[in-house]
Amino acid sequence: MNNQKTTSALLMLLMLSVNLCFASTLSAPYEFQILAVNGKKIEKAFFSRAKATDLKEGTQKITVVYNTTVKNDQGRESTRVSSQKFIVTLKVKKNESYWLEANSKLNSLKKAKKFARYPEVKIETKKGKAADFSVSLAKKQDHGLLGNLFYKEEALTTASANAIPKTTPMSKNTQDKSNMAGKMLHHWWQQADKKTRTKFIEFAKNDI
Repeated sequence: MNNQKTTSALLMLLMLSVNLCFASTLSAPYEFQILAVNGKKIEKAFFSRAKATDLKEGTQKITVVYNTTVKNDQGRESTRVSSQKFIVTLKVKKNESYWLEANSKLNSLKKAKKFARYPEVKIETKKGKAADFSVSLAKKQDHGLLGNLFYKEEALTTASANAIPKTTPMSKNTQDKSNMAGKMLHHWWQQADKKTRTKFIEFAKNDI
């Protein structure tokens, strides 16, 4: 009887170890916080940034936020930079380890702020192979009265790292929209007070 119980226990441990061997994971640098997978909140996500998040095989929707402190481009002080939540839709393969990070080095406050407004990431496997994924913003972001003239809310579909962007000539319709945006900008500039104009100039400098 005891032998049967021991054998059953060993079989259960063996099955458990086999399942763990085929578990896939997603990891990221400390400045990225993985909040949820398929809408299910990850417990104590803030304290487990450096740990790998387990993922099942198949298409998974992962909620991520960029949140860190960046040293100012001038002086010794630092600034807290946070993005809104964004959704990473990742096609997960069995027994694969994935690594998520910014698509470029965020080595200045200016770059970090720009990334927070429009997060572009890359995901690779442990062997350095590009993963199949896309990114979308979780909600609309308000850039202010004048700033919204330059930002058209979109699905922010950032294709996988091996996708090749296509360029097309600007159509007449696009040119008309661009001209209209310029007229609107001129109109609101005339309506704005000195304080608002100063803020807008600072916004434009940081965005260039």
